[in-house]
Amino acid sequence: MRATTFSEFLRFYRRRAALTQEELAARTGLGVRTLSDLERGRVHTPQAQTVDLLVAGLALTDVEADEFVGLARASEVEQHGPFTQHRPVEPQTVGGVGRHLGVRHAQRPEQPGDRARRAAVAPLHGR
Repeated sequence: MRATTFSEFLRFYRRRAALTQEELAARTGLGVRTLSDLERGRVHTPQAQTVDLLVAGLALTDVEADEFVGLARASEVEQHGPFTQHRPVEPQTVGGVGRHLGVRHAQRPEQPGDRARRAAVAPLHGR
């Protein structure tokens, strides 16, 4: 069987093992809802432990397990992209107000008058 997605692979091998979702859930310790979400493609990046439990619960051969794990990891790359494309997010400014002010102040040494400005802004805890 040449599955193209993790969800197709899971559904095919669960049916091949003649297991219901409930039976596979009992074998693996996973929830029926989790299995349903995985088979419908609602979960795009199954956790490594989940994949390992499914490999054992479905009694996959080494070749099948390698393909299964590969499909699970391929869906992770598709959703998040390669890590090399990650770049830090710059603080956004909106009319000079926002978290960016705190970031800017945290990145420079304290200046005269900073303490007085901070003291002027105090959180209020009401009843």
